[in-house]
Order: sequence, then C-alpha cells, then structure tokens
Amino acid sequence: MPLPSLVSRRRLQLLVLMLAHLTVDMYGGFLMPLIPALRDRLDVRLSAMTALAGTCGILVNAIQPFAGMISPVFRRPLLMMLGPVLAICMALIGTTQSFWVVAVLVLAGHVGIGVFHPDGLMAAHSVSGAKEHLGVPVFLSGGFFGFSLGAIVSTHWVSGPGFGSFWMLGLPGLVIPMLYAATGLNARLTYESHEPSRGRPADGVAFGWLLLLGTLMASTVCVLYTFLNVTLEARFGRPAIAWGGTAIALTGLCGALGSYGWGYLSARVSLFGLIAAGQLLYVPLYLRIVAADSRTSLIAASIPAGLVMGGAFFPLVAMAARRARGLTPGLRAGLIVGGSWGGGSIVAIVCGFLTDHGVTATAVLRGMTVAILTTAAVAAALWLTHRRPASPDA
Repeated sequence: MPLPSLVSRRRLQLLVLMLAHLTVDMYGGFLMPLIPALRDRLDVRLSAMTALAGTCGILVNAIQPFAGMISPVFRRPLLMMLGPVLAICMALIGTTQSFWVVAVLVLAGHVGIGVFHPDGLMAAHSVSGAKEHLGVPVFLSGGFFGFSLGAIVSTHWVSGPGFGSFWMLGLPGLVIPMLYAATGLNARLTYESHEPSRGRPADGVAFGWLLLLGTLMASTVCVLYTFLNVTLEARFGRPAIAWGGTAIALTGLCGALGSYGWGYLSARVSLFGLIAAGQLLYVPLYLRIVAADSRTSLIAASIPAGLVMGGAFFPLVAMAARRARGLTPGLRAGLIVGGSWGGGSIVAIVCGFLTDHGVTATAVLRGMTVAILTTAAVAAALWLTHRRPASPDA
C-alpha cells in the first residue's frame, strides 16, 4: 500500500477511535447530572442514587486493569467493539420506573464503558505509530469532550422531551461498530511499542504521594458533579438541572483544553508547583460555582474553574507511570487512574450517606474546599522537598 494511503487510513482510524471514546464517555456523563431527576422519578433517597453513581465509578475504574489483562486472549479487539454496545444501556434508563432495573442498566452500561478503554487506548497507540505523543492525547481528549457532552445533552433532554424518548440517545452507540468495520478497526491490530517521552521525572517521589494527589483531585470533581444539580434543584427548581448540566459540561471541556497547557508547562517547571498554584486559584472559583445565584453567574464561574480544576491530572498520570516499578506501563497508569477515580467515587458515596443525616448538599460541596486546600498543601510540600535536579540517567 502506498505510504500516503496508509497515513490517511491511520488518521481516519484515529478519528473513529476518538469518536468512539467520545460516544462511550458521553453515556458515562449521563448519570451524575441526572441524580436529582432520577431520585424523583424512581422515588428513592438521595443516598441510594449517590451510592449507585459511586458504585459505577468504582466499577468502571476497577474493571479496566482486568479488561487490559484479558484483551490479548482474543484474536480481535472484541472488548473495544463490545464497549459501545453495552454503554447504550445508559440510554434505556427512561424505559422503566424501577430503581433496581435502572441499577442493572446503569451497571451494565458502565461495564461497557470500562472494557472499552484498554483496547481503545492500545488501538490509538498502534494507529498513531511514532507520533503517539500526538495521537494518544487526541484519543484521550475524546473522553473529556464526551463526558462533558453527556452532561449537557442528558440534562437538556430530560428538561425538554423528557425520559420517555431518552432511548433515542442510544442511536450513536449503534453507529460506532459500523465505523469500526468500515475503517478496518474490527480486525486484529498489532500493538507496537515506541520509546516514551522522558519528560522531567520527579526523582525520589513515592507512588503513594502521587496517588494521594490524584485521589484528592478526583474526589473534588466527583463530589461537584454528584451534588451540584442536587443543590441547584433545591434552590431554583427543576429547570436548574439544565443549568448544572451546562456548567458540568463547560468545566469538563475547559479541563480538556486546559490539560494541553498544563502538560506543556509541566515539562518546563515543577508539576507539583503547578498543582499547588492551580488548586489555590481553584478555591474562589469553586465557591462561586457553589454559591451561584443565576445561570449567568454559574456559567461565568465554570469556565475558569474548569481550566484549573484538574488539568494537571494527565501529567500526574504520566509521572506516576514513570516512577512505579515492576508493572506493565498500562497497569501502572491504570493504578493511578483507577485508584484516583475509584477513591473519588467512594468519597461521593460517603457524602451521599451524610445527606441522610441532616447534612445538606450545599454543605457537602462547601466542605470539599478542605480537600482542595489539602491538595495544594501536599503538592507544595512535594515541590519543596523534591526540587533537586534530576540526574542525566533519569
């Protein structure tokens, strides 16, 4: 095959992989913004919905290392093809008013979301060739955009057409396997290995500290996404759910865009110093989101908050993967990603049970400023204690 044709085919495959990631994670973005609407529709306690959402967060992260280990057993990227089909279950939550049926659908959808990611990431790595430093971030950014799109689409759909026609949102998931077949992504891929970018390592930093930073940042995001619409609906009524969906979408989109800038800066200055400064900037913006008294003020705070909220998470994942020893690269990255977001989901579950004992959603959100300030303090301490230059062999 002529080289230009091969290059064009790989670019097309990468585009399809990004769209697949966007679609799968769009379904993942449905649940948390719809917690207050589903609580009322299913007639359950808030703690039941937050427990379900938290369980899904743990499941989707815990299943990824397992999926990555069993994926090579199959002759084709079967899990990558199965993921979008299972994820469609998230669009079926409007077909029933039984909490337990909804729980089964949501859990099945999150299994699909989880099993898609290892195969998808390896496929993006493969089709990117020597330009994986560009191709893999393109694939990953699809997830950020998709989760944000899910938040805004689901909340506006429920506020407009309603749950009765919610199943129509499953149609994009049916298109993805067709795109796989059209571009050859359903065939077996050869996962090549390329020399990773060395960057600037954090000499001597224990993996546990990096996991703590990741968990603190993920906890803030999980709690904000879980309880923002709860407090908005309590203060302004059902229409405010669409406000929250827009705000969540904007924070996610700005976080995705900001992550490229954070990655660029982290290669030149201390990542720990960046995290500390970013979290301190985040505190007043976060409190403005929590105290927003109109749609305009909420949106105005969400955009800058998204830029500093968790943009350093990608560089942190890369740093953690470089410093851990004795595991495969995918499993090292999987531990920091799965552990952080799984821990954040557990924090959201605990906060949900606190609301059963008189703690308001607004109080839960304000209390998370402690986690933000703790993140800044830990990052600052690591910055001060690991400022010596790395050796040439690092």
